[in-house]
Amino acid sequence: VAYVSLKSGRHATAEELIAFSRDRLAAYKCPRTIHFVADLPKTQSGKIRRAELRRTGTTEPSAPSKD
Repeated sequence: VAYVSLKSGRHATAEELIAFSRDRLAAYKCPRTIHFVADLPKTQSGKIRRAELRRTGTTEPSAPSKD
């Protein structure tokens, strides 16, 4: 699972991001599902709050890969 927050004015589909990662990462590291979120929750020191991402779910539909 990967959580993605796109910059303003940028567009990418889940399929494009999965294909991009398959070209650059080992198979076991590639996400099978992409969740698009408006913003990644961060701590005061700027670290991503992973547990909060898992709890809140997604703001936009996600797309599983077609394996």
